[in-house]
Formats: sequence, C-alpha cells, structure tokens
Amino acid sequence: MGNTAWVPLSDEEDKQVWNRFKSDFKFNPSVEEFPGIVEPQESVTYSWDVFQSFTNEELLKLAKILATDSGWIYGLDWQHECFQFFPAKAQFDDPWKVSFPDGDYAIIIDKNLKNGYFGHPWEQTICFFGEACLDWLEQQTLDKELVIRSHSNSSSSYKDRLDY
Repeated sequence: MGNTAWVPLSDEEDKQVWNRFKSDFKFNPSVEEFPGIVEPQESVTYSWDVFQSFTNEELLKLAKILATDSGWIYGLDWQHECFQFFPAKAQFDDPWKVSFPDGDYAIIIDKNLKNGYFGHPWEQTICFFGEACLDWLEQQTLDKELVIRSHSNSSSSYKDRLDY
C-alpha cells in the first residue's frame, strides 16, 4: 500500500505553486548568490546542522501545525516532483518525500505560503519563517551558535529571544 500522506502535484499545480513562491519570495536559484530568497521579516536562518536536532516525530508535529487550516501543506523539491503532504495520514517513522535539501532546494510550506521553511543546499542553511513556525521553533532546544541570521518586527531579534 502506498503512502497516501504524500500526493504528487499535477503539472499545473506544480507550475502555479512555484510561480507563487517565486513571486512571493523573489526566489533566485544560485550556487553563488545567497540566501536565494528574500527572507520574510519574521524568520530565522540556521546552519543546516540544526536539522540533526529534529526527529521525524518533531518534524511531523511541525507539519501538523502548518496544516491546521487546510489539513495539508506543500512539499516542494526544486527540479523534482512536488507534493501536497497530509500529515494527519503520516506516521512519525514514515519516510519524507521532501524535508531536507539533498542537492536541490527543499521547501515545506503551508498552502498560503506564510509559514514553513526553506532549505538552501549550497549555502547549507534552513530558513524558518512565519509565526506558527517560529512559535514551534522556540519550543525546541537548539544551539544558538547555529543561527546564521534572523529578522524580526519585534524589539529583540529571534536569537535574543531564544531561552536555553
């Protein structure tokens, strides 16, 4: 039985969501110019070493938070098949079709393109953005030294708000 949690996007859906992402984030794929997107005002970018801190179970919890409004999120893998991901249908030990940049950009994002993360394979970073995603991130125990940059509308930066 196939994994019904990951449903491939049609060619038209794929084109539409990538066009929206490119427009909203000013996506500029490059092996030399970083960060590859205009990072949202509420975001924090970590070295991708932070991903070693997350279990599949924790990432599944994040996916469920991001899917609260619709029941699904996008799993976008640059130049590869992309998906709608239904986290309520997944088990924590199921393999992920898209999660970590493995030579191409990897994006996990809600249907409104407001909350999620952007993995950059050449800068070797993960940019987390949006209130729901950052709220989840603040509940994790992460190494502050892995923060590359952060953007915030609040008076203190995200890095300053982290409590260990």
